[in-house]
Amino acid sequence: MNKESFENNINIPRNIEGEPNTEVLDALRKLSSRLEQLDSTVVGIAPFGSTMRGYSAEESDVDVVILIDDPEYVSRDEEPLIRQAIEIGDEITGNHPRISIMAVYNINSKKLKEQLSYDSVNAFAPLFLTATGDKINKYREHWADVFNSLPQERQEVLVNRTVDKLTHDYDLNSTKFRARASIKGLGPEELEEIAKARKSMWEERVKGILKID
Repeated sequence: MNKESFENNINIPRNIEGEPNTEVLDALRKLSSRLEQLDSTVVGIAPFGSTMRGYSAEESDVDVVILIDDPEYVSRDEEPLIRQAIEIGDEITGNHPRISIMAVYNINSKKLKEQLSYDSVNAFAPLFLTATGDKINKYREHWADVFNSLPQERQEVLVNRTVDKLTHDYDLNSTKFRARASIKGLGPEELEEIAKARKSMWEERVKGILKID
């Protein structure tokens, strides 16, 4: 894998050579569809970790997060949903690759509004992950309308914070990423170039979903 592969892969799962991993993408679509049928709060499934970053190896787990809309989330036990997702994922893939559930993120409207009121993007940022599912685009369209009703200055603050969170928390904040990049012969300067390119990609994605020119 070269520097360009690290820089240019963001929207669909890819393997260590930077090639589209259509089998994983198909498996995630099936998992999302099954979970939505079992649990009405499920909005979608988003790949995470090396699959999203474009350096997953053949033996890599497929790390994902489950996006839900649950107004009663504070009192919710996540374990039953996670167990269901793991069982269905193993059934779909035959446990190769294994689908690993990293987290459940609640993108409930009330929670999002509360957080945006004080410029927090913890619940907002997951909307921009590359999620599969029939509902996710409807959520994005709704929140694009909400976002564009905000004052320009607040829009700029929220975009910058969202891009920073996606770039550093969900993307490049990984010792494994730097280790694999080092194995591929990428030095500190090239890693810095990759970070800039990834940030630019996330910014383009956020602005595109929010319909910002």
